[in-house]
Amino acid sequence: MPPSRSMLQRVIVTDPTEPGIGQLYGGPFIIPDYSGQRLMISDIALGLVDPVRGWRRRGFSLALVPANLFKGGEFNLYYEIYNLPRGAKYTTELVIEQIDRSTAAKIRDLIGGEGAIRLRFEGESNPAEDGIVAEPRKIGVPLRKGRYRLTVTVKDLATGQTAKATRQFAIPD
Repeated sequence: MPPSRSMLQRVIVTDPTEPGIGQLYGGPFIIPDYSGQRLMISDIALGLVDPVRGWRRRGFSLALVPANLFKGGEFNLYYEIYNLPRGAKYTTELVIEQIDRSTAAKIRDLIGGEGAIRLRFEGESNPAEDGIVAEPRKIGVPLRKGRYRLTVTVKDLATGQTAKATRQFAIPD
């Protein structure tokens, strides 16, 4: 889509097995301009593991669900990297941190307790003809009930440029 600062979105999520169950989301939706030389990352899409069907993008299928319906710590994520030249060596770091932790838990983190979960990948850029690098990931980490923030950071090792995107989600009972 062409870049826009005045786009509006409306998302309706329903349960086909239970009429009347669902939710409506809406509001402004900025579509960034991904052209140019600056390293950029798209929004992060989250979905269920091993989907039978779902949203398809670049040969990857993602069963999109509201971000509060993930059980345990298993989910798929998908994002795209823009303006990373072919053959560029880069790193991707995923950080998952609980954002509704108690004060006692935060203090334990400071003295060596559980903290954020960090996953790091190294790669060499092999963009599609349009210059976009697609990164689908399957995540399986043990997460307790709570609200979390997922941060994806990509770094071009040749230029030192970084790009970052975040997404919040919840693990229910």
